Amino acid sequence: MPKLARSRRDPYEVIARVYDQDVHLEVPRAFFQALRPLFRDARGGPPVLDLGCGSGLLTERVARAGASVLGIDGSRAMLARARRRCAGFEGRVRLLRQPLDRLRLAAPAELAVACGDVMNHLPSPVALRKVLTSIRRCLGSGGLLVFDALTEACFEEYWPDNTHLLQGPHGDLLMDCDWDPRARRGSVRMIAYARNGRGSYSRAEATLFEYLYGDGEIARALRESGFDEVFRRDWSPWPDLESGAPMDRRLWCGRVAGDEARIRPGRLRALGFRPVA
Repeated sequence: MPKLARSRRDPYEVIARVYDQDVHLEVPRAFFQALRPLFRDARGGPPVLDLGCGSGLLTERVARAGASVLGIDGSRAMLARARRRCAGFEGRVRLLRQPLDRLRLAAPAELAVACGDVMNHLPSPVALRKVLTSIRRCLGSGGLLVFDALTEACFEEYWPDNTHLLQGPHGDLLMDCDWDPRARRGSVRMIAYARNGRGSYSRAEATLFEYLYGDGEIARALRESGFDEVFRRDWSPWPDLESGAPMDRRLWCGRVAGDEARIRPGRLRALGFRPVA
């Protein structure tokens, strides 16, 4: 049996090393494909804001499509991986460590995105509005924010007493998920076994939480944060869910009034977004 070496570092440093595999690869890939025309429209304009960029999986794809990107995250370990991943896009990709509820940027953006349940990680409606308000201040006339959010069907179907084992070349990640309907909160106990070489592993553990926000809560939070128009569409990273099963996610868009941005409102309708009254 491989020898286990305890790590004294921040456990997220070890989890970051084994995070990029399986479903964690599939979600940003599908998110990029769903919004590819927006990223194409953003070429030649201000950097796209990749909020909660993590290890840069979406950042890299947007840069490869020809747009400039500013990736923002709060984790040093994940940003270190993002820097390695995006090293070939020098001049097109910039990475910053900043809290999403206190963003400070030099110039307004036209497009901001948040992929991978970023908003579901916020622990309260107050925290959600604070982050959305911070993002809204960074957008100029006609600017868009697009993000995915988990649905109630997702939490009820896929989280209760559900365990996932993600295996990859850098080690394994065990994810033990559960769902508390009264608290409207999902929990995931993450245990990482990262390969150190010569048969030894570093073990790290952390518990993360995600929170359910209903359609009305998200729409209201966007409007109260200063977005003039709100759009949404059902979506899933997994095509087999689009055949009639309840969708596990929705894509949400908040738009700032104005017509100075490169992305026209008609683009949203063409991508299946519909206005929320």
